[in-house]
Amino acid sequence: MSKLFIFWRNVSDSTLLIVNALAYTLATLFVYRRSRMFSAGFIICAFFAAVAWGGVLFHGHPLFYSFVGTSGYDGEALTYLFVTLAVFAVPLVTVGNRRYTRAVLPNESILVKTIKVVLVIQIIQYVVMFPAVVKVLMSSNLGYARDDSYDTAEIVQFPFYALNILNRLYMGMRNVMIIIAFYALVFEKSHRTLIKIFFISSAAFPIYYYTAYVSRAVMMQELLFIVVLIALLAGFIKVSMMRKSALYLCIVAVPIVIAFIAISNSRFGELASYMFYRYLGEPMVNYAGELWPYLTGHTGGDAYFSLFSKFMGESLNFDTTVEKWDYMKGVTGIDAHIFYTFVGGLNIEFGYRWTLLIGVLLSGLIMKVTRPYNVMTLPKLIIIGMLAYTFINGAYIFVLQGDGGNLEILFTIFFAYYFHRFSSDRYVECPAKRQFDSLIIRREVDKK
Repeated sequence: MSKLFIFWRNVSDSTLLIVNALAYTLATLFVYRRSRMFSAGFIICAFFAAVAWGGVLFHGHPLFYSFVGTSGYDGEALTYLFVTLAVFAVPLVTVGNRRYTRAVLPNESILVKTIKVVLVIQIIQYVVMFPAVVKVLMSSNLGYARDDSYDTAEIVQFPFYALNILNRLYMGMRNVMIIIAFYALVFEKSHRTLIKIFFISSAAFPIYYYTAYVSRAVMMQELLFIVVLIALLAGFIKVSMMRKSALYLCIVAVPIVIAFIAISNSRFGELASYMFYRYLGEPMVNYAGELWPYLTGHTGGDAYFSLFSKFMGESLNFDTTVEKWDYMKGVTGIDAHIFYTFVGGLNIEFGYRWTLLIGVLLSGLIMKVTRPYNVMTLPKLIIIGMLAYTFINGAYIFVLQGDGGNLEILFTIFFAYYFHRFSSDRYVECPAKRQFDSLIIRREVDKK
């Protein structure tokens, strides 16, 4: 191990980033080799490999030293980051890589009642947020609208306090609802019209909501989230539905890409190309060059786990995002408004040792509660799906922060238990099970 650290200290910054990117690339190939399919684990690993190579391109951009500069990267930081990410990813590359042979169907009555209640809440959210969305779409400068979101306590104005509370609650369950809606769309044969409406409403809501906040990255990440869910249930999805899903994703992706380019050009003008490389590849660069060498303390949960701190009567209240960033910088000594990956976010909150320990405990718990690994259930999809969602956003930030993010943790646990508690005896066999079985037999014969 000491020889490895000596090696890190004697190579150039560019070489460090290239070796780092190669490590994520090899990990991606390893995950693919284990499953021989485009699994959820493979997609997540490939995404992180892209971010790592983005770091190489970002560092190599002609404007890098003019705008960023660097005092050098710490190879030990990149090693720690890779290992810690690998620990957190164990359930994804194990459970998420499985060829499922059976799927347990949820209790039909409980599922339909849940959908009807949530659908009413969604309609209310769509109506209340409509003025804010229209304001952004009519804005002459999307860049200014984006910058204003950091300094404003509430972008969306709610006419009643109860609606504000309802919005906060739904923001905590919005991604879980996408998972539930997708599971119902694939497996539930009754109430098809209701389920289709619910799926469209659930999947479109994050894009609709974050239009008000002029957030490009979130829109792209939500699409990747849908792709991961498709990968998790691919064995149960008919070819016709897969084709339709691919078509719909392309239709949705086009305006999002256009919006991404428009907002970037509006904010950065001629610097748009440089900012593209920065957004893609800065998290690991920032982690090794800005967080690891200068982190002097941690916030102990006050910054990202505010809701849980409130339950303990120890929470700090921040009216704006800028106020939270200023507090974090005062405690940790680092700039809190740039991307450090979700591991960096946890380092800021709990330090290096506790972050790694959290990863070990969380992965162990998920591996335990998701057995048997060859059977898919709605609670299992909720757990693995939300872990994948955390990773997708976690290439940049710890997304489960603040009241909304903390509620996502609680709602993940609640709905996983809820649908486990009200389970059914209904199940379906994977249509491709025979193909999987024959493949396994052929592999065993080849080994002999």
